[in-house]
Amino acid sequence: MTTISQLSEHDVITGSDFDAGEISGMRSAAWILLVTFALNVLVWALQRGGFPPVASLVDLFLGVQLLRLKHNWRAWALVRAGLGAAFALFIVLSGLFASSAVGLGTSILGAGQLAYCGSLFLLLFGSPSMSRVYAGRALFGLAFVLTLVGAAVLALQRVPA
Repeated sequence: MTTISQLSEHDVITGSDFDAGEISGMRSAAWILLVTFALNVLVWALQRGGFPPVASLVDLFLGVQLLRLKHNWRAWALVRAGLGAAFALFIVLSGLFASSAVGLGTSILGAGQLAYCGSLFLLLFGSPSMSRVYAGRALFGLAFVLTLVGAAVLALQRVPA
């Protein structure tokens, strides 16, 4: 069996090099990143304008690498999740200091982003057990719901009374 340190940057690690939790975690994280990319592109297309979601290309790239079980990209996905969590914490805190309804929607969106990043941490950090993989998937579901609720609260604020 090949060790990680013996692999070059371009080598693909086969499924036999990981345990079931690592494979499930990497593939689940890959699909989460790819779905996020697709949703960001869809939202951008529906808005018919604005700056294209260039930052989402990182999610696309990392998702493809993780889906191919390229172990060395796992660390970069964790860096992406860490930066996203730091940004989400800033969003939550700024929502707490904003006006009541706008602040509530902003805080909910930030909490959704924190849950999203937390799901990536659960799926990719170390050697996840299958129960941790299931928890990461469930946390992504919660992130999706929080994002929808936060967007709805903000949208209701824009509707004139």
